[in-house]
Amino acid sequence: MPLLNACGAKIDGIGTHTLHIEGVNELHGADYRVTSDYLQAGTLVLAGAITQGEVTVTDLVPHHLDIFWQKLREVGVRFELSENAVRVLPSKNLKAIRLQTAVFPSFPTDLQAPFATLLTQAEGTSFVFETLFDGRLQYLYELEKMGVKPKLLNAYQAEITGPVALKGASVNSCDIRAGAATVLAALAAEGESEITNIYYIDRGYERLEQKLTELGADIKRVN
Repeated sequence: MPLLNACGAKIDGIGTHTLHIEGVNELHGADYRVTSDYLQAGTLVLAGAITQGEVTVTDLVPHHLDIFWQKLREVGVRFELSENAVRVLPSKNLKAIRLQTAVFPSFPTDLQAPFATLLTQAEGTSFVFETLFDGRLQYLYELEKMGVKPKLLNAYQAEITGPVALKGASVNSCDIRAGAATVLAALAAEGESEITNIYYIDRGYERLEQKLTELGADIKRVN
């Protein structure tokens, strides 16, 4: 909508539940900066948190992730927010929480699997409730190969008890976010992991292995 307005459209009510649109004769060109991907930003933040690293993620819009920051605080992850960046600090003694997805501004379903991977390192039993999509908990079977012992209550709810000493394994990327979850688990696991079906990961994360390598990860793409 902001882009359309920059091009000459007349749209009021952006950010509310009701839009008022006044027709115009024509649109024109404009300069516009694409908003950063908050899902990719959240995944990189979780990479820092699960590895006990110190990572700064820049070029983000913090309020896009308000509920995400709230859940990180509940778990016990230390971080510092600024106008367009976040600095993740090493955090000990993570705590189990309840994680439930819903439409924006509630917790995003596309960060559920990566966040649940962090919960494998939390003390106690966390409850995960996926309310939007079917099959979103399939990644737990892959994490089980790495030492996690999830309890699937039904197709939408699961319990994860931690902390878990993750171990390297050969796992499958079931979908985009499941792929991110297995990458995060592999970063925190003892030993070498192999992740297949990475074309799913490529659909949601541009040059993910390169970014993680720049942060110090030992990760490479193989044919």
